[in-house]
Amino acid sequence: MLLFTASPTDLPPRVRKALSRPMIHPDLDPEFFSLYADVVKKVSEVTGTRNDLLIMAGEGMLVLDSAVANLVEEGDKVLTISSGFYGDGLQRFVRNYGGDAITLRSADGDTVTASEIDRALEKNPEVGVATFVHTETPCGTMGPLREVGKVCNDHDVLLIADTITSLGGVLVEADRNHVDVALGATQKCFSAPPGLAMISVSRRAWERIDGRKQPVRSFYLDLIPWRNSWLADRSSFPYAQSVSDLFALSAGLDLIFEEGLDHVYRRHEKVAELVRGSCEEMGLDLFARSREISAETVTSVSVPRGVDEKKLRDRMVKKHGVMISGSWGETAGRVLLLGHMGYGAHKKKARLATEALAESLRTLGFRKR
Repeated sequence: MLLFTASPTDLPPRVRKALSRPMIHPDLDPEFFSLYADVVKKVSEVTGTRNDLLIMAGEGMLVLDSAVANLVEEGDKVLTISSGFYGDGLQRFVRNYGGDAITLRSADGDTVTASEIDRALEKNPEVGVATFVHTETPCGTMGPLREVGKVCNDHDVLLIADTITSLGGVLVEADRNHVDVALGATQKCFSAPPGLAMISVSRRAWERIDGRKQPVRSFYLDLIPWRNSWLADRSSFPYAQSVSDLFALSAGLDLIFEEGLDHVYRRHEKVAELVRGSCEEMGLDLFARSREISAETVTSVSVPRGVDEKKLRDRMVKKHGVMISGSWGETAGRVLLLGHMGYGAHKKKARLATEALAESLRTLGFRKR
């Protein structure tokens, strides 16, 4: 089965092999401390940050929740910049923790512009934190991280950026782009299984956490125990770590660095262009408003009128052994998602997936206009 989905990706053989390594003790074995520190260093390089970075046991949603839990408390005004499902989710987290969410929302398939953010912050000078999703997976769009970071920095606003679908496939440069809290996860461009998530924390973000009036409402999400353990002594953790998942992530990162980051980014660009071009050639409409804001790691196309997207995806699996994604939230049933990230971002796999899609569309009666 070829997983050409919005995640998780297929696992490279070396990553699968790493998962079978013998267990080592995460709290007592110095080998694990060295492994954890090495993986943090590699993830930090991919993220483009010198800030503190933590790898936490849990799927990517964990760090979205944790970022908001630590930086937002009752009554805080937060600008939630949203272009889809995950941006809306960050807004819900803000409200869950008592924050006053000031929402700046684009239409699905579009992105919020830096000038719109600038006007919103001018109008709401009391905002101290902004949330932003770099790649909005269900819509297949990628927002202007550099411009967003600059505007937030100009207004002295801390930026939480969900870069989960970007890290490892797209140049992020968190520090240069004024990202205070960058979020990542293993199951996308790192070509590792779901189970670990990353969060970087700037000095300004730590200062805001230290200035809280009330403690964080959760132990598991709270970053202070991490600062008092791993960041303090590099030999203890606030809870048991996922050893095998860290083995797998380490192997996935080694593959990235052996190929070279610049080459990895170019490969994602080329495969994205191949997929978009193939979809347009078969008569499908890209869901993203323009090529300029189309994501490099996932392509979203509108479901053609008269086509049952579930039957289409089922045929691709049964006939061709290729799995692509439907969507969720407001775009559920409206779009198809082709994930070309990490181990899946190769031209041969892209061709197999798009050929399977084209044949399945023809079988279900779709014809190019």
